[in-house]
Amino acid sequence: MSSPVLEVQDLGCSAGANSVVYGKLALQLFREKHGEKRPIKYTFSDLPSNDWSLVVQTYMAEPAFQTSQGVFAFAQGADFYMPCAPHNTVHLSLSMISLHWLSGPPHATDDQSLPLTMNTVPFTLPNEEGVPASVKEAWATQAHTDLTRFLALRCGEMVEGGEGIYLMVGG
Repeated sequence: MSSPVLEVQDLGCSAGANSVVYGKLALQLFREKHGEKRPIKYTFSDLPSNDWSLVVQTYMAEPAFQTSQGVFAFAQGADFYMPCAPHNTVHLSLSMISLHWLSGPPHATDDQSLPLTMNTVPFTLPNEEGVPASVKEAWATQAHTDLTRFLALRCGEMVEGGEGIYLMVGG
């Protein structure tokens, strides 16, 4: 039997302003598909260091996210490269322009103890002209590893027939 509660996770919500805009659209579509009576648990998730007071103020100011509308909104301090929901519970997983943030810098190929950060290499972005191929490859490998982990985690969290919408930027 499927859960009577529809669950949405918004991963990388930041301050919440953009999340609320597309979240309202997601709620509208859920209501059209599943009816007005079914409760919705909507989880705004970002790193524990996020400004959670601002996130809560942002979604509480939006009528679509009120409990009177059958929406129960939560703020979750979590790293989206780790599990963010129990197995087989999420109906819709969202992440808008957050996946370019990697779990951490890659390690240099010549010295595994030295991460390739802005402080340890003489460039700003891995795709800049003059960046050694080994450095570009290290960043590309880290991005691939992180994206693979992110998608595997989301697959485990989603119910059968659940959907993920992930908007990414890149260079």
